[in-house]
Amino acid sequence: MAQVIAASTRFRRVVPVLLLTDLQLEHAIAGRHYSIADAGAVLEGCKRLLTAARAAQLPIAHFRRLQESPFFNPAGQFADWLEPVRPWPNEMVFEHDLPSCYSCEAFTRFFGHVRDPLFFLAGFGANYTGLATAIDAYSRGNRIRFVGEAAGSYGAVAHDSVCGLIGEFADLIDIPAAFETFERRELHGVASA
Repeated sequence: MAQVIAASTRFRRVVPVLLLTDLQLEHAIAGRHYSIADAGAVLEGCKRLLTAARAAQLPIAHFRRLQESPFFNPAGQFADWLEPVRPWPNEMVFEHDLPSCYSCEAFTRFFGHVRDPLFFLAGFGANYTGLATAIDAYSRGNRIRFVGEAAGSYGAVAHDSVCGLIGEFADLIDIPAAFETFERRELHGVASA
């Protein structure tokens, strides 16, 4: 029997949105200044999240860091997407040059018109984009669930420490917990907070 959802809540339900940050060659090439040591494991986790979100027909927002510098330069080869997680034509793509996803005016404007967004955040640059986005989301009253095992930090910073900092502003979850929310959306057309 199909689940009946009252019209008064059907149009106000929470829709999870997957935010994937900076899944670019710049982070995956060993020896580059912004390379992430465990990029392969992070990429695999992001790929799993992306596959599940696509199956559940959730909104997906891809973020690409672009800067006027030798790194993340749009004219260079290392600013391109990693092939296993390349955005599909029907998915949102945003570009940012400052740390937070909210620094992208199009993202802020779009999600300013979404009631009570619930973001699932994963990807590269957790110590840059992830942390700044979690702080900005928190200050706006938006909910973030940070999937730490599908995220990576670069430089000498310890990723566990970064996850701890992000945990001050977001809920820390693992991939199975994200799947659980995605599956509820797919099977029932609703998602709980």
